[in-house]
Amino acid sequence: MAVIRQLSNGNKVTDWTEEVNEIENQYGLLNGSGLFSGKGISQESIVFEKDMKSYTLLPQTSRRGKPHTKGRGRTSETFSLALPYFSHEDTIVPSDIQGQRQTGTPDGAKAVATAIAEKLEDMRLNADQTREFMKIAAVKGLTKDGEDNTIADMFTEFGISQTTIDFVLGTAGTDVDGKIRELKRSLGKSAKTGTRLGSFECMVSPEFFDKLVSHS
Repeated sequence: MAVIRQLSNGNKVTDWTEEVNEIENQYGLLNGSGLFSGKGISQESIVFEKDMKSYTLLPQTSRRGKPHTKGRGRTSETFSLALPYFSHEDTIVPSDIQGQRQTGTPDGAKAVATAIAEKLEDMRLNADQTREFMKIAAVKGLTKDGEDNTIADMFTEFGISQTTIDFVLGTAGTDVDGKIRELKRSLGKSAKTGTRLGSFECMVSPEFFDKLVSHS
């Protein structure tokens, strides 16, 4: 801490403390969830296949005669998606340093290394928030960029429709537990895992959560 002359009155002194950093909210629920795993690529698009298989209940047949039931072959469908590309840059110019005081100091000059570190931190935070936004959109089935351009609509790609369940939380008599069971059954059926699902984790808006926990 330094003792300096007051800016408004040069005959008096005051203490100069460290700066207060005002940083916007940095969201990272999806980035830190482990739900998405990164994988490097070398091309501008990707191709993937959906392997489809179906099962039927076997009818009873004779032990000694024919015909026997026959299995069905699996089918596959190929999908192709163009990959988005993001290019971001920043520069250090003389005006970023010349005549600039380092924040948090009464008379320290801003160093080149400090200016570079600040620029790199800002770029990293921009990239992190962009990935977080796109992951949130992706779990909804509709991946978009920061300008609301659709990158991939998985409902259209896979030819499926989205199931909507109205919880009707504005009505006191709504059976909320029944709505939750309906949601869990719908998720379990759509997951097509063939096994029992143990738990579900749902991300909701603050407004929805407030109505849910305050419902009678």
